[in-house]
Amino acid sequence: MQAFIVFAVQPSSPGLADAAAERRRTMIELADGFVRAVGGIVGMVSASATELQATAATMTATATRTAAQSTVAAAAAEELGSSVDEIGRQVQGSAGLAQAAVGEADRTGQLVQALKATSAKVGDVVGLISSIAVQTNLLALNATIDAARAGETEPITRVARSRSEASCVRDAA
Repeated sequence: MQAFIVFAVQPSSPGLADAAAERRRTMIELADGFVRAVGGIVGMVSASATELQATAATMTATATRTAAQSTVAAAAAEELGSSVDEIGRQVQGSAGLAQAAVGEADRTGQLVQALKATSAKVGDVVGLISSIAVQTNLLALNATIDAARAGETEPITRVARSRSEASCVRDAA
């Protein structure tokens, strides 16, 4: 009479479910923290752009008044007007750059939102894979039990050996 030992793996380990839930919670917290950080940066860039536009408007107004009051020396006034125009162009260029930075920050915020949604989907897929693995283990165990009931000793030995090897490979990973 031969004796066979069948190793059964716990199909639904609370530790695996807890670890998956913890991983998902951590991923969501990281994504939320990233969204908050980018939101703060976007707010700061937006505020800076607004201040820069106000400064540009003030500087343009000041330059225009200065040009109007410099009638004493025509040559100096002409030079000053050219300088004012150049400052205005540079200020407008800076304002355009600031607006472009705000646009980039908005696009970054949208990308972060997409990343958050994608990471949630990845967590869902991980959960689905874990669920399928548990069900597969249950099916294998049921097949082993059915084979044992039917008196098939060779398949039981093969299933026990493959389950044991699979457990070793999984534990090593």
